[in-house]
Amino acid sequence: MRKSTIPAAWKNYCDCLDNTQKSALLNTMHLALGFIVEPSCVMSYGVPTIKSNGNYIIAVGANKNFLSIYPFGNDAILANNTLFAKNEKSKGAVRFNYEQLPTSQQIKALVDYNLNKFAR
Repeated sequence: MRKSTIPAAWKNYCDCLDNTQKSALLNTMHLALGFIVEPSCVMSYGVPTIKSNGNYIIAVGANKNFLSIYPFGNDAILANNTLFAKNEKSKGAVRFNYEQLPTSQQIKALVDYNLNKFAR
C-alpha cells in the first residue's frame, strides 16, 4: 500500500475522521504494514485492522482525544510493557494522544509479538 492510498475496507471509517485523526491513524497503520509480509486490510470491531495469513495482528481506532491501538489481546502489551510505560492502557488497548503518537519501535513490538505468536 502506498502511503497516500487508503485501503477500500477502511475508506468509510477514515471519511468520518478529521485531518489530525485520519493522518495519525493512516501513519500508524502504514508503519504496521511495513512490518508484515502479506498483510490484509479489513475492518474488525468497527475499526481498521490488519490481518496476516488469516490472523488478526493489529487494529487502530481514532477517537476524539486519542488514538487507540488494539493488538488483539493484552499479552502483546504486557510483553512490551516498558515500551508503553507512559501510555494509558486498558485490557487489550494502548492509548496515544495526538501530540505523542506511537513510535515505529512500539508498533513493531506489537506486530512482531503477534506474528511470532501465530508462527509457533
